[in-house]
Amino acid sequence: VCIFYLHRFVFLLTRSMGGAFVASVALILSPNFMFMAGTPMSETPFAALTMAAWYYLVLWTRDPTQSRALTIAGLCVGAGAMIRYEAWFFVPAGAAFMVLSRIQKERPTPFWQTRMEGELLAFVSLAVFPIFLFIVYNWLIFDHPDAFLRNNEQAVAEQAVGLNLAGNLSNTTRV
Repeated sequence: VCIFYLHRFVFLLTRSMGGAFVASVALILSPNFMFMAGTPMSETPFAALTMAAWYYLVLWTRDPTQSRALTIAGLCVGAGAMIRYEAWFFVPAGAAFMVLSRIQKERPTPFWQTRMEGELLAFVSLAVFPIFLFIVYNWLIFDHPDAFLRNNEQAVAEQAVGLNLAGNLSNTTRV
């Protein structure tokens, strides 16, 4: 999927089928990408979702009437945020990209501002909603909305106390 969106993204930017092919082959032959694709890690789906989000955002900036592209970009960012925390930074970066690319094309007017606010709301709400659900999950399960920022050993200790794992482990060692 990452290679597919890289090909489409490079073709969208350059309108060169050869350039898109070379970019795809370069990614395929990259030792880092081969390693990530061959091991069960979250970097490959994260890279695919990030590439898809950038592709759809650039597609939207080329033709702002394609609200479907903006919706898909927001969904890709939201899904990426559930995979890796780095995608959280994509939300403000994507919003800034949207505003700057639109300002570059046309002069801001009151109608432009209203339309831009709606488009930003559509993108950001789809991208932030999974992050919001993740914070609510941490609040409900670990009693702290920022539990993911705390030490990982603290979460394991809280779970061990809640499940009384120490007692279960001592009981299983008896013969």
